[in-house]
Amino acid sequence: MKLREQLAYNLFFLSLNTFFLFGFVMVLKIILAKFMSPADLGIFSTALNIAYFLSFLSLFGLPGALNKLIAEERNFRRVKAYLSITFRFVLITSITFAFITALLSGLLSFYLKLPRTIVFLIALFIPATAIFNVFYAFNYGLQRMNRLFISNVFRYSLILASVVLLAFLYRITPTIVFVAYVLFFSLAVLFVFEKPGREISKLKKRLFSFSLTNFISALVDNVISVAPFIIIPLLITQQATGIFSLAQSASRLIFIFSIILLQSTFPLFSRNYRNKTRISRLFNFYLKYTLIFSLPLILSFIVFQDAIVLLLSSYEYLDASSLVAPLTIGFFFMILFRHTSSILFSLGKIRDVVNLKLISLVFIPVLITLTYYYGVFGASLSYLLVFSFVSIFSLYVLVKEEKIGIRFDKKQTFAFIISLLIFLFLQLIIDFIEAALTYKLILILFSFIVYFKSLIISKVISKNDVEFFTSFILRNLKLKLQNL
Repeated sequence: MKLREQLAYNLFFLSLNTFFLFGFVMVLKIILAKFMSPADLGIFSTALNIAYFLSFLSLFGLPGALNKLIAEERNFRRVKAYLSITFRFVLITSITFAFITALLSGLLSFYLKLPRTIVFLIALFIPATAIFNVFYAFNYGLQRMNRLFISNVFRYSLILASVVLLAFLYRITPTIVFVAYVLFFSLAVLFVFEKPGREISKLKKRLFSFSLTNFISALVDNVISVAPFIIIPLLITQQATGIFSLAQSASRLIFIFSIILLQSTFPLFSRNYRNKTRISRLFNFYLKYTLIFSLPLILSFIVFQDAIVLLLSSYEYLDASSLVAPLTIGFFFMILFRHTSSILFSLGKIRDVVNLKLISLVFIPVLITLTYYYGVFGASLSYLLVFSFVSIFSLYVLVKEEKIGIRFDKKQTFAFIISLLIFLFLQLIIDFIEAALTYKLILILFSFIVYFKSLIISKVISKNDVEFFTSFILRNLKLKLQNL
């Protein structure tokens, strides 16, 4: 495939995948928030974040290195060898981590304020998730996006179905929901499994050299992700953790388009890292459409923060509404920082990635300080204060080191700002109007249509891009889905 066609192919299936995942998370959080108390939701959120963190540690950064090297590789025998090395190593380390977790279940239960049964479930979750991530990275590196989509549909649909069934037949508890996660993450391996080839020892050095950098980088990201779910229960309560978790889940919705764009372009950055012209085109495409899709969502979340919280939960969680604005803006900067770092990693800028990640660790002392003095609002504010700085600095490093020019057309920038202001004005009017929820939702949809239409008319969004992606999506709906 040509660069543009490969990008469109990736966008198509990863859009389906990401929309499905975000839809799953929202529906699951709505069900849990409706049927669980904030304290129970706090226990489940803490357990899930700890489980993912321990699973990540057992991977030692290998999946990130695997998908980068596979995306660059043309020899399928070497590709299978990379998979073989990674699979054998992760199988041993993940089982070791599971054993240690089970052995320390008493201590973890006491300090994290979790039932001991859940700690044992975390131990089972570690190898299931780790092995799945190896094969997921393998297929991602080969750009088999359709296979990734179908595996996610399987596991998350069954998790959601089991939770819905329990909601009507039995009281939902954190333990029961976690059982569903362990079971279906284990079975989902069948959809991405590929028999490893023979191991080629000389490839180990290259694989582990990239995995070390990726491990350090991802370790910082995971520490930052799991930190609130350790610090808030320690300094406040699990009920406060539940409030924070709901606000965080709502705010993460702004990630959706940015994630689709990065996942679609990452293999292409790796494959074209020697071609500066293509790298510049890809980066400008990513940055432009990230801003176009993310900024109106941020404005909507700030204007309708109370309604969003109530839509996702109940009045028990209304305190979460004050956290939505700082978390939404903070998460936007955080995802921009992480994606800029991922692009640098795909281009082989190892030292820059490590330095940037280490700088971002200032988040931890800021989080502890603000949480201690200002509670969960302080925890939310720490994202905004820290990542607004490190994201801008990471963009500066990328542009300076790679000499990538960020193209700003004055007329298009002005038209974009005007479109955003019109959109914000419409949102404020809709919020002021006293009307039924259904009517307001129709008006919000109308404001988004006005916004995107104005961008097309002012040529901020290229008509060629719209026509190309529309035709490609229609063609894929007819042909590609038949091969899922």
